[in-house]
Amino acid sequence: GYAQAAALTLAVALAAAASMQLLLRTAHACGRATYEGVAEAALGPAGRRSVELTVLLLQFGMLVACLNTAADALGGVATSVVPAGAEPGREAVLLSVGVLVVLPMCVVLRTTERAAKASAVAVGVVAALAFAVAAVAADVRLGLDGERGPGG
Repeated sequence: GYAQAAALTLAVALAAAASMQLLLRTAHACGRATYEGVAEAALGPAGRRSVELTVLLLQFGMLVACLNTAADALGGVATSVVPAGAEPGREAVLLSVGVLVVLPMCVVLRTTERAAKASAVAVGVVAALAFAVAAVAADVRLGLDGERGPGG
């Protein structure tokens, strides 16, 4: 399956590039700057509504995926931090992430400028965590933590 997966990935990338070019040409031709505006100019009000619904469903799906990822990650952290028997359940973690992270982000990040800044901060945090994990892994592998590394 590697060759098939690579071919499928390439085909999807080419289709996405062609779709983007068509969208940009249509947006330029009709003078609209949003997906919804282009769809309305090209397909009428029904096109606008279908794009709005599609974007809504895409955003909802991404929210569910992000909440599940956060719940999995934070649930694992909670089991190592919280005393045994007091670990929060998956529902509590999902609710906490939704109320303490997602809701404030939706309220505060209402402009693209704010969202861009928050995204830059998030990328920085992920990079710092990746660096920390790599440093710990290198420390353990090289035996710099005072113990012998694997196989030694």
